Amino acid sequence: MVPEQVANRFCRLEPIGSGNMADVYRAVDLQAAEGSPHRVVAVKLIQPKYLRKISGPLGESRPVRRIEQEVRNMRQLVAHPNLPHIIAGGVDDAGWAYLAMEFLDGKDLGKLMDERIRLPIGWVAALGAQIANGLAAAHAVRVIHRDLKPTNVMLTRGGAVKVLDFGVARIIDDDKDGSRLTRTGFPLGSDGYMAPEQFRGAKQATQAADLYSLGCTLFALLTGAQPFEEGSTRELEEQHRRETVPPVRQLRSDTPTELVRLIEALLAKDPSNRPADAVTVRETLLRFAADEDPIPGWEEFDPVRWLLDTRQAGVSGRRPAYPPPPPPPPRRMPGRAWTCSGCTRSSSTTTGSSPAAALSSGMNESPPSSRKTSKPSPSGPIPGCR
Repeated sequence: MVPEQVANRFCRLEPIGSGNMADVYRAVDLQAAEGSPHRVVAVKLIQPKYLRKISGPLGESRPVRRIEQEVRNMRQLVAHPNLPHIIAGGVDDAGWAYLAMEFLDGKDLGKLMDERIRLPIGWVAALGAQIANGLAAAHAVRVIHRDLKPTNVMLTRGGAVKVLDFGVARIIDDDKDGSRLTRTGFPLGSDGYMAPEQFRGAKQATQAADLYSLGCTLFALLTGAQPFEEGSTRELEEQHRRETVPPVRQLRSDTPTELVRLIEALLAKDPSNRPADAVTVRETLLRFAADEDPIPGWEEFDPVRWLLDTRQAGVSGRRPAYPPPPPPPPRRMPGRAWTCSGCTRSSSTTTGSSPAAALSSGMNESPPSSRKTSKPSPSGPIPGCR
């Protein structure tokens, strides 16, 4: 029986999502003031069937260990507009493993793809730039996501993108990382979006693996299909490792040449041939994040408009809400490194209405608070919450 209250703090309301091992509920934080924008939160709870103890050295069930790991991972991350804010987490006195985070009023990108909408190039670029911005912040503190895909990315009301579900993420060089939650050589991730090297085992995943997954995500957003999507896990592994990705232009003829080259580089079989880091990818994508006609039914979720609002906040001289993350450690790998022509731009090319001007400091602060990004918080007594 799922408890009405978690950790004597969070009052559970209606379910808002479900995964393989956990359910997510809209909840009320009883420690937040009534009427506060922080009153409504999202709480992830391990499903009851996974709470049982198991024999062996792990002691607790793998799902419980994994949610504890997600709490550790999220606490490593700096406050950032493209990452969810964690409030609390762990295992409460009643033995419930939980993670409480900010409530996001939005939809995951899988739902956007399910509507079979032909996304404008500017939207795809803006979505990708924000995802890359979130990955850059994670990579800067040595956190690798390892399961990036459309359903793990949320587009919120107002246009901000949030990279979700760090439950299988790995902290590099941390002996408490997720490799201990899996058998040696056992991959973690989603077959359709995993880098070739990741199929050889969870510890093979590096920053470059996250970039490959971002390439698969961009490919899917542009074309409506994954690069490889049919077959068993073994067959998909062989396709990711050996087969050529279908040409983007064959499926989406209006894709700009440089954007095609970026996706091809992200999907390189050899990690050393992918872009150097997520910041490089972000800078390239920002060049294509142009304002376009709104998508019917998604007018309040425009990711390009969020970038423009963020840029405007930076131009106005408003102090950044969050400090930019430190640069990621250099990745020294043999082989030919991919470079982007035109990625380094003078100030004359980043003025005007282009979202490209919302670079390092601008993209790491929140847009003006006048844009609503969450549902109104409940005020007054809440049934069942005391």
